[in-house]
Amino acid sequence: MQSKVNNICKVQYATLASVTDYVELPGGRVIITATWQDLPNSRPPELLINEEIGKAGRLYVCNFTAALTESRLIKHGLVVKISFDDGAEPMIIGDPSLPVRLLEQHELKNKSIRFTHNSWHYPFRTLVATPVGSNSGSGSSGM
Repeated sequence: MQSKVNNICKVQYATLASVTDYVELPGGRVIITATWQDLPNSRPPELLINEEIGKAGRLYVCNFTAALTESRLIKHGLVVKISFDDGAEPMIIGDPSLPVRLLEQHELKNKSIRFTHNSWHYPFRTLVATPVGSNSGSGSSGM
């Protein structure tokens, strides 16, 4: 359906334990408060989103691949935030009830990571919320 290649500028992930607030809103938006960690990629990652229609209805399949500069070995469920260089709102893939599971591959020259995530909805776009542990000076939670 949509291919976002070479304009991904940042990929971050949050463990489910670090997600303190997750609210889905109408219009494909989500408010999420979490402690985000950067995924150390060595070249632009690739994201392909396909729409499939079957007997059960519509299914969105997100396929993500990235080359890493260092190994992460993350075995638990995650929520992934992907930011783009075109200024669009970051995309959220996964949620607390259906998390992303990363698969890591190690070769002599490369370390790569990938995931395939299936969902009934297109990946949400995030509304800005103050991250856990950040100090904005206002004392509010951003919501």
